[in-house]
Amino acid sequence: MKLDGYVDSDWATDEVLRKSQTSYKIEADGASMHSKSGLQTIHAGASGIAEYYAGCSGGEALLAMKTMLEFFGFK
Repeated sequence: MKLDGYVDSDWATDEVLRKSQTSYKIEADGASMHSKSGLQTIHAGASGIAEYYAGCSGGEALLAMKTMLEFFGFK
């Protein structure tokens, strides 16, 4: 089984809180398995920091999905 993860962020788009937006999607063999979008919990001082935080969040979810699928016997 092939897992793919797609991550994106928008830097400080919330005009009231000035927080960045994180979005990610996980696919298994082309089928959507999980997606999430929401405000970051930190105040990113630059767009690179917002992208890094989004990448870490997406990577964490991807590893959790991999672990769960392996638990159920998928390779």
